Amino acid sequence: MDSIGHIIQRQRKRKNMTQEALGEQVFVTKQAVSKWETGRTLPDIETLRKLCQILEISGDEILGSSVNEVRKSRSWLRLGAMLSAIYLAVVVWLGLTVLVQGSGGIRGVSDRYLQYGVTVLSVWDNGELLSTEHYIIETNLPTSDGGDGYQFTTGYGKILGVVLLEDGREIRFGFNNTNTWHHIHIRLDVDNQDDHWSVQQTVAYRTDKEQVEVMTNEGTASQREPISVFRDGV
Repeated sequence: MDSIGHIIQRQRKRKNMTQEALGEQVFVTKQAVSKWETGRTLPDIETLRKLCQILEISGDEILGSSVNEVRKSRSWLRLGAMLSAIYLAVVVWLGLTVLVQGSGGIRGVSDRYLQYGVTVLSVWDNGELLSTEHYIIETNLPTSDGGDGYQFTTGYGKILGVVLLEDGREIRFGFNNTNTWHHIHIRLDVDNQDDHWSVQQTVAYRTDKEQVEVMTNEGTASQREPISVFRDGV
């Protein structure tokens, strides 16, 4: 399955467009288009809609590729096993609740537990996936180390954490989780320059209506200053 970057690059070349020409039509630089096509960053959801119109491709084609990329990762394989265990536990719990408490018990349990999902976090440094040996995260959510990223259980409310890179720099990440979202993937792309560094946070998620959405935001700072890419709202 092609990545979003490969799809953008293929369709751009089919229309005989340069990276600079495509960037002008969606109000970004040639360098931004290059980062999309090489997989270093992803366009935000509004830019994706514009790209679909300009390149004459469907939203399902370009967004579906992102979901399939995530599903192929080792983190999602572990996630599938965890979700199966959670689902089985919830079914058993609901059954016992019905037997003991009647119909009132169903609502009590479902209100507390059925809105929970799992979030996967990965960190990329100049296009390379970092193993968790090179950074740690601090968050009040229960986490597990997957080797090429972290995963933690999330529900309604704020998803907030700090990534501590091995050189001491800090990234504040997350967003306000105001909907019923499941299978969330937070990707942090670090771009190092001579006098500054930047971080782009890309969040891909599936809603309870089986809709796939992607949102991005970016922060920049001098080399030693911390960066916040926390998104207050959606």
